[in-house]
Amino acid sequence: MKKKIILVVVLLFVLHLHVLYSQKTSAYKIKSHINFLPMGTVSTTGTFYPLGFACANIITFRNPGIDIMALSTKGSLNNIRLLKEREVKLAIVQSDIFFYAINKMKKFTDEDHSDLRALLSLFPEVVQIVLPADAKINSIKDLKGKRVILGSKGSGNLSTALAVLSCFDIDETNITPGYLSYDGAISSMENREFDAFFLVAGLPTKVYRELEKRMKLKILTLDTTEVKTICDKYNYFSSASIPAGTYEKYKQPVNTVALKALLIANTDLSDENAFNIVKTIFDNISYLKKMHPRAEDISFEFFKDAIPDGFLHKGSEKYYDQIKRK
Repeated sequence: MKKKIILVVVLLFVLHLHVLYSQKTSAYKIKSHINFLPMGTVSTTGTFYPLGFACANIITFRNPGIDIMALSTKGSLNNIRLLKEREVKLAIVQSDIFFYAINKMKKFTDEDHSDLRALLSLFPEVVQIVLPADAKINSIKDLKGKRVILGSKGSGNLSTALAVLSCFDIDETNITPGYLSYDGAISSMENREFDAFFLVAGLPTKVYRELEKRMKLKILTLDTTEVKTICDKYNYFSSASIPAGTYEKYKQPVNTVALKALLIANTDLSDENAFNIVKTIFDNISYLKKMHPRAEDISFEFFKDAIPDGFLHKGSEKYYDQIKRK
């Protein structure tokens, strides 16, 4: 009798192990069918991160086979290299950095990024030259000899700041440059360690609002000659305006220049995933607008803005052509 009981117990134990193994195997199979797609953005106080986070959430929620996680990174240059190393599968980058990468220019002369593709154009990245309210700086040329925060190493912010300054014969040798993240820039400006801060981001920018709580600020307005000089030298810039009321104390618009923020990937992102990502973004614009005001700029009209010919992802192109035919 005892032997029978022991035999039954052993059989039940073996059966239990078999069930557990089957469940584990099934769970593994389910998990293996999910495409985990980390998305590189920028620091949490920039515009890339909150909008990227909102996009990641809605895409993951609406597509059972896709799992996207928005990651805080050092910015556009860093994101390009993270894509190259396959540490991220998606990224938000500035249009100038994308242009440099695919054309082997500037920081990318010895690197091949010909497999980069853009999924869509998101929103304008506006150049905001932030100053203390009492600063005696009235033009970009007045920045020569000053202490200027350009952005963290590896960021698109840094590259854009240097491009703008170069139009007026200013470089890192005739200013005191600050290579700080947005978070670092807040405390350094508050402590008056710098005279100016290049802030390149969508509007309204969280970092500006945070700094505005700590000190009185103004944004340098560019005259028509300055705008033309920049746009003539670098055709990926366009004239832009910071609308009145964007920030609490601004009752008049501020003239400046802007780039575009692009959602990008490599060619190894499947056409199906690219199609579903873009479709989900457009199907859920109303939700994204509630999450971040810059979603207002995502539209079919500007879908391909600042994306060079031949560098739109095939999955995005399929979606674009489908909507265009309607």
